[in-house]
Amino acid sequence: EFVNSDIKSNAIIPNNGESLEFDGSLLSKANIPLNSIKCNVSFNINIVNNLDELFVYNVNFSVPLENEEKNIYDGFIFTEINDISNSKFLKIKQGE
Repeated sequence: EFVNSDIKSNAIIPNNGESLEFDGSLLSKANIPLNSIKCNVSFNINIVNNLDELFVYNVNFSVPLENEEKNIYDGFIFTEINDISNSKFLKIKQGE
């Protein structure tokens, strides 16, 4: 889960009887073009093995806002990452 922040200030969304969903459809209602925003995700995976060695892998990738079937204006978009062949864990702590 992530938060879109500092994209547009003082936007007025007309109330046409629909409930206001705080998802990608809000971007469309606020007239935010997809080419003016981008989404990057970064986090660490930490693993401690049975020898008390600590390994860390930093995951960092761009999330596409559209694909062949959908875009974020539809409310959400699903992305699956399958290629982790170049992933390398960094040993941070040697075992005791």
